[in-house]
Amino acid sequence: MALWACLLRYSPYNDQTNIYSISKCNLKLHPDKRLETLTDDLLKRWGRQVFRNLHGVQGEVVPRIPTGWAALDRALGIGGIPRGCVTELLGAPTSGVGTLALSILASAQGEGDAAAYLDLARTFDADYAVRCGVDVANLLLIRPASIAEGLGIVQHLLDGGALGALVIDLAFTPPGKRPEAAQVSRSLGALAGSRCALIFLMLLDDRALEVTDTGLTSQTAVRLHVQKERWLKRRQDVSGYRARVTVTKNRFAPSNRSVSLVFSGLDAKL
Repeated sequence: MALWACLLRYSPYNDQTNIYSISKCNLKLHPDKRLETLTDDLLKRWGRQVFRNLHGVQGEVVPRIPTGWAALDRALGIGGIPRGCVTELLGAPTSGVGTLALSILASAQGEGDAAAYLDLARTFDADYAVRCGVDVANLLLIRPASIAEGLGIVQHLLDGGALGALVIDLAFTPPGKRPEAAQVSRSLGALAGSRCALIFLMLLDDRALEVTDTGLTSQTAVRLHVQKERWLKRRQDVSGYRARVTVTKNRFAPSNRSVSLVFSGLDAKL
């Protein structure tokens, strides 16, 4: 049985007796049978959600939104970014990270979902969003006066359960003014179990070779690091660019997978 166990929630009780009895039971059985017995005991105690295999949640299909790139969907292991979870998109300016976020919104709308964009820095480019496939006429664009007001709106939207995808654009928000993890946690109470994919968009320094802690570590299910590799030219004109996307965190499948994507027919944007 090719399983790896991941305890998602902890018992509020320090029941050492039960833990000892589970770990020591049936020692004379064949190893495969022993593992099966231990698994059954754990399922009875903590529920099916305590186990994951390498392709997603055991016995379940993880709800997801395609990214718009089949290779990236395969690298994510579940066919896209997960619904009911936080996904972080990180990259330097002009890396393609903003384009990827807009592509995911377009995919959500293509599946019939309502989508929203929280534009804290007021940098949303409607024309470029259209070129990325977003139906801007039916996109809810939110421009709050402050981060606190923005998170309050996010909480209200999640509580309503009407959204399929929501991008929170922190790209040009200084690190010192970004929401703290505690603030985010209070706003995401209704996210788990919902159909909404919550996407945080952040910029990294051009020189950042590795993704550092973004402050949302405990809330994030998937983190994607986007790095531009090179511009693509046709004769003397720029026709697009190639970027590498690395899955640096993934609760649903193995991480550290990377794919090379071509962004063509688009102007240079985030």
